[in-house]
Amino acid sequence: MLRNGVFVVIAGGLVLAFTFGSRQSFGVYLGPISTDLGWSVGVVSLALAIQSIFWGLGQPFFGWIADRFGTGRTLVLGSAIYASGLFYASRMQTPEDAYLSLGLLVGLGAAGCGMPIVMTAVVRAFPKERHPLVMALTATGVSLGQFFVTPAAPHVIEAFGWRAGLLCLIGLIGLVVLLAAVLRSRPVTPVRAMEADQSLREALAEAGGHSGYLLLTAGFFVCGFHVQFIVTHLPNFIAQSGLPATTGGWAIATVGIFNLIGTTAVGFLGSRYRKKYLLSCLYVVRALMFAIYAFTPVTTTTTLVFAAGLGLAWLSTVPLTSAIVGQIFGTRYFGTLFGVVFLGHQAGAFLGASLGGYLFDLTGGYDTIWLINVALGLFAAIIHLPIADKPLVRPMARPA
Repeated sequence: MLRNGVFVVIAGGLVLAFTFGSRQSFGVYLGPISTDLGWSVGVVSLALAIQSIFWGLGQPFFGWIADRFGTGRTLVLGSAIYASGLFYASRMQTPEDAYLSLGLLVGLGAAGCGMPIVMTAVVRAFPKERHPLVMALTATGVSLGQFFVTPAAPHVIEAFGWRAGLLCLIGLIGLVVLLAAVLRSRPVTPVRAMEADQSLREALAEAGGHSGYLLLTAGFFVCGFHVQFIVTHLPNFIAQSGLPATTGGWAIATVGIFNLIGTTAVGFLGSRYRKKYLLSCLYVVRALMFAIYAFTPVTTTTTLVFAAGLGLAWLSTVPLTSAIVGQIFGTRYFGTLFGVVFLGHQAGAFLGASLGGYLFDLTGGYDTIWLINVALGLFAAIIHLPIADKPLVRPMARPA
């Protein structure tokens, strides 16, 4: 059991490295695509925002597929859609092409091979008391993707062009298919999950009436807003500040490598302390980092220091949020329930990417959106405090 679980964590981490590494390099493509095709920053930002919202809209559906048919098949389907979107994007000529390829197809593909799908396999491979740690260890795959894929993107674009760069990303997504066999978890029966024999509709109604679930979703909205704003616009903000384009790639990579430290740390802390309080602390750290960096002189040093500090609180929210969902509701419908929470995350991501581009085109800078990021961070820190995070008690299902 333990040995199989270790392979699940490793395979899940690699899937996240390939999928998130490719996605989080898209901000590096924003400038070259806009310049080459004569588009405004807002056009490409909107395409990436559409990607975020379709990722979120597709997540409950793909979560249901994983709950019903297993994660392996879901990953194969998702990676196929993702790769087709990248291929279409490499040939795009109009904004409509960008909205359909980078937006719709890549968004749906990301939903089929993203975090909730991978975490569904992980929670089913380990007992509940180990969930915060193993989720955190799996989530470190995101850091590896950021560290290795994002810094390479500017060099690939400079040498071969952005169209060839997108084609290279297809190779990474193809590797997900090979890892799907390790993550082929099956649906959990009510007896095994120690849960009542609920229907999906009953589980959704139960979650929808739970205040803690709603607050988690609202908090994850803020997380998505922060993450997608940074991934989409930080490279452009750095370039607008007069620093080399490669600094943007290394900034995202630095976020990734320090995320490795932060996510691993919260994995251990989440097994010892209340996860909702840790989440509040992480959002306070984000708000402080945004406020300090945005309104001080931007240099290579301050950028990398900001990236390191932000990295400690970057995706550390994911294992804590997902572990609370599993802690309250169990694992039988985890893929679907976490998928709905992740929809909130992607709604925030849509707004973070699109509003950032809109305000940049409107004002010529990012000052306003930085202030919004600070305010949202403080809001998220507050709303996590009253979350009711105790497990729901249901009658045991009787064996047939």
